[in-house]
Amino acid sequence: MQKKLSVSLKNFSALRIGGQADIVYFPETLAELTELLDEQPARPVVGGCTNVFFGDLPELICVKYLNQINETAGGIEAECGALLEKLFDFAAGVPATVGGGVIMNFGAFGFELKDFLRSARVWQDGAVKILPAAELRLGYRSADFAGIVLSAVFVKKQLEKKNEYLKLRQEKMPWGQPNIGSIFKNPAGLSAGKLIEDAGCKGYKYKDLQVSEKHANIVVNNGAASARDMLDLIGQVRQAVRERTNILLEIEARYLGQTENGVRR
Repeated sequence: MQKKLSVSLKNFSALRIGGQADIVYFPETLAELTELLDEQPARPVVGGCTNVFFGDLPELICVKYLNQINETAGGIEAECGALLEKLFDFAAGVPATVGGGVIMNFGAFGFELKDFLRSARVWQDGAVKILPAAELRLGYRSADFAGIVLSAVFVKKQLEKKNEYLKLRQEKMPWGQPNIGSIFKNPAGLSAGKLIEDAGCKGYKYKDLQVSEKHANIVVNNGAASARDMLDLIGQVRQAVRERTNILLEIEARYLGQTENGVRR
């Protein structure tokens, strides 16, 4: 297992925002990952970091080397660090990984992972278990489950529309600019992006951050923005929407870093 000390987390996040981690662990087997979790369950675990931005952290586990994909009689089994776009065409162009994708019930173009998930091998309360998909209780961008996904078994899906979905994503998103996708979840029956745009926030700039002019539910980093800047901008946009609609948007993006009360996850 690799271990690095005093690591800048800026390049871990797709938003290019990050503080410093005292130690980052890079397990190369699932056994090494479970050993790290057994030692200290509070260690945050990340994969592709496509929806994460960082402050300072004492420790972090990165599972990018746990990326094995195998076809079995029960479907396709993939480790937590495997890229979703290698399994599903609707994930084309998004460097999201299996572990985080399952916990967030990743979805796009009318599909969600829960439509294909059969089971997951998880670390929970110091034990490794295999849970059927129903026991993870996947919902809209969420799972009602406390634990870490080690690997998952999916129904095989053909990748016949990968190029089509990639082209659509490039057209609708600020392609090539540092971002972590949707910042807020869509309220039931509504579009968070439309609510943000109607509140006058589309294109809004705050320090080196900007609410994308292409998609109002995405924030891009135009320079050297900090985690504090991002938290401030999220608060400003939520307040603007709330003042106009009385709707408090739920945050989809994930912040890992120190707060006054410890690590915010």
